[in-house]
Amino acid sequence: MDVAFPPNYIGAQVEGLLVQRGTTLTVDLAGQPLQTEIETDYLTMPILFKARWFSGSFGVSAVVGPVLEFLIRTRADPALAGVYEFEKPTNWSVAAGIGVEGLIAGRAFVGAELRVVEGIGLAYEAPNTDVRYRSTEFLIRLGARPRSERLPR
Repeated sequence: MDVAFPPNYIGAQVEGLLVQRGTTLTVDLAGQPLQTEIETDYLTMPILFKARWFSGSFGVSAVVGPVLEFLIRTRADPALAGVYEFEKPTNWSVAAGIGVEGLIAGRAFVGAELRVVEGIGLAYEAPNTDVRYRSTEFLIRLGARPRSERLPR
């Protein structure tokens, strides 16, 4: 959901996303190195502050803001079952990105956005290691400009 504030080049963007993150790691398991992957699924809620500049029906934008993440599930090698004891059910990150968008019909728009998301909180916290996630995300956005926003001419 996009909300525009006067003047039209600033606003807020609130989203709900399903995101999969993961890592490959090597752990010492009873004296034997084990290389494995951990994948986690999150419901994420970015609340982004947005600045955008339009020329006709084409625009560029920049976003920045906090992201609240709720853990849905974790998939890992059964030998790492102990990892589940240390996962955090919620996590905070910060996102920053740039994007382009164009009006395609009336208030309807299509856009693309590239973001970097940096974990602030720990995804896993164990006695001998901590894990924070960092990701680069590419999004395709479809939607309608808010009625509160004056459309570019």
